[in-house]
Amino acid sequence: MQPPDGNPFKPHSQSKASETYWPQDETPVGLLPQHWAELQASGIAFDVAALNVASFGPGTDRHWESERAELVAHARRKIQTESRTAKGLPQAQPGFLADRLIALDRRYRHLQAGGWRSLSDTLPGVPVPEPFNQWKPADPRQKGKRDPRTGEWRPVLDEHGQPVPIKYEAPPRAADGGGLLLPRVPLRCWRLICERQGLPLPDAATIARGFWPWALATPGLQLLICEGWKKALAAVSAGWAAVALPGVQMGRRVAVDGSERLIAELQQLAAPGRRWLIVFDAEGKHRTAAKVAAAAGALARTLRAAGGRPEIARLPLLPGQTKTGLDDLLAAAGPEALDQALSNTGPRPVLPALRAADRVAPAGQWLGVACPVPSPEVAPLVLLQAAMGCGKTKAIAAAVGPQLVDGVPLLLPSHREALGQALAEQLGVAWAPVPGTDERQLGAGFCLDSCCPSSRLQISGHGWSGGVLVWDEIAQGLEHLLLSTGTTLAGRRGEVLRTLAELLPRMRQVIAADAQLPQWALTLLERLTGRRGLLIRSEHRPMEGRPLHAPRFKTTEAAAKGFKAQWAELVAAGEPFFCWTSAQRADVTNSPQRLAALHRQKRRKTAGSFAPAVAAALAGDSITPRLRLALAAAAPEFSDLITVIDSTTPEAAAELAADPDGYAERRTAEAEQLGVSWALYTSPAISSGVSFQRWRPAAVIA
Repeated sequence: MQPPDGNPFKPHSQSKASETYWPQDETPVGLLPQHWAELQASGIAFDVAALNVASFGPGTDRHWESERAELVAHARRKIQTESRTAKGLPQAQPGFLADRLIALDRRYRHLQAGGWRSLSDTLPGVPVPEPFNQWKPADPRQKGKRDPRTGEWRPVLDEHGQPVPIKYEAPPRAADGGGLLLPRVPLRCWRLICERQGLPLPDAATIARGFWPWALATPGLQLLICEGWKKALAAVSAGWAAVALPGVQMGRRVAVDGSERLIAELQQLAAPGRRWLIVFDAEGKHRTAAKVAAAAGALARTLRAAGGRPEIARLPLLPGQTKTGLDDLLAAAGPEALDQALSNTGPRPVLPALRAADRVAPAGQWLGVACPVPSPEVAPLVLLQAAMGCGKTKAIAAAVGPQLVDGVPLLLPSHREALGQALAEQLGVAWAPVPGTDERQLGAGFCLDSCCPSSRLQISGHGWSGGVLVWDEIAQGLEHLLLSTGTTLAGRRGEVLRTLAELLPRMRQVIAADAQLPQWALTLLERLTGRRGLLIRSEHRPMEGRPLHAPRFKTTEAAAKGFKAQWAELVAAGEPFFCWTSAQRADVTNSPQRLAALHRQKRRKTAGSFAPAVAAALAGDSITPRLRLALAAAAPEFSDLITVIDSTTPEAAAELAADPDGYAERRTAEAEQLGVSWALYTSPAISSGVSFQRWRPAAVIA
């Protein structure tokens, strides 16, 4: 639901469907006005509240001692029948049993101030002595624990140092550790549930037996699971068939051997194929949110093992709130907003989405033209999010060029030597200049493993203060910096991290760029520099409109076979193509070197027709010296013109990175001179940083 003022969480009035059951000037029988007001604030309808909640204590017909007796009934039986002596014999001393029973009653004497309680329904076929219920006391006791060394009872304190109250009391030592809270469903809500799920309303005899016997016999009924009684009642009020757990971990039990099972009531309801919707609270604290998400996942896993079809809904966090429950959302934004939120059952994002950009370059315009990088005085930290081919490098060059003229040093860290070297050449900075040289005064381009005092370049965190630092492919660079293993960088990681942490806040301006800039990288740079980043995003999509073939395979073996089959078709067709592979080492299957060797072998079978062209080219004067050397080395078995770019070919990689289109056009022209095709094989050492704007290969395969 989107109100006219654009605020999706505008205070909401009750929908027309339930106005008849929500009289504004009445209170349901058995409820005190303050308790009815609390339930109304949770979006609970009049008829649902009347069936499912009762007040107790002063001002009611329910005496607090009767409520306490019901609350502790199971624990009293346990004390009386299962108490043991130190030797493991049944405890028969009346004084001992009396002391424990008195202590149990004393623990719940705070109920004398009154409160309200649930009136949970029962489920046929579940072997429990009584329904599982909860009590909410008006004067809650404090949560505490005993010190294992002294035995002293200590209150649990929150983050502000205040005692944590126990808001809801559940029967202590309940059978199987607790049960399921089952709302009593009025006929109006029963009808709404059937309409929502496309189920026929049962006949009068079935209705007379109650909602939950019908639910047991109707596996096509979807059930919603939430934490807390008020949330379940709010869901029923909005036309959802809901049950409640007393806690997010309380729907399953884990045995000593690690095996899992559902609690008895959920197992009884878990008909094969039944759909479940798990709806726990949205939490503002990351640690709490992670625990809640893990609990929802574990419950879904156990329901799936029992034959169910569970989904997990993600609720939005209401503005200004640290947590949001189903009932909060219903009361704040209405049933339409709740329905929309409960339909959000897709995969949960692993990382937070990138925040909205401060400036946006529209599609069809170069980044540096539409949104030039501001001066350091305007934006000391600039982050560029733009796809390949949008003009990131040109925009950076336009920004740092005047500063270089003014003598401001420029630093270019990189996790890829070939790309870093190419960028340094384009921006006019020396690559890896040793200490003491004049060119080092203008700055330096360097690999991340050299960014420390102990490296050959002797880069310290105090040098080049007031300079400009440009970091392209920032996300990949940070991942390499933080996670790489078996590299020179891994052995210097701590020193490199300290150097960068000292360098970044001393820079006059930091410019970072990435096609897939993540929020965590932006946040990290803001923390390290102590500045708010100016985020510039490009909407230009150079690759838009090109066909993308992404076949799905069930296994990695099938994917490898599919790749090889497509690759073989391209080789046989003899058309120019660009092959990118994630394999780096030459001895790994599908590495650029191996694929290039197989390419040559396949094309040699038909190389006879190319031999005259090669001979003629060698005899003439129309080819370049480089091509002449290549042909002489390959003849007489020459077939296609093949280029391999990886970490073992740094010079070729730098040439390609410096001018991708020019490089491709030169190689294509050379191949056309010979009447053959050109194939380019690259590894991760170069491929992700190459941006072609003019060259159009027949295919790109990865």
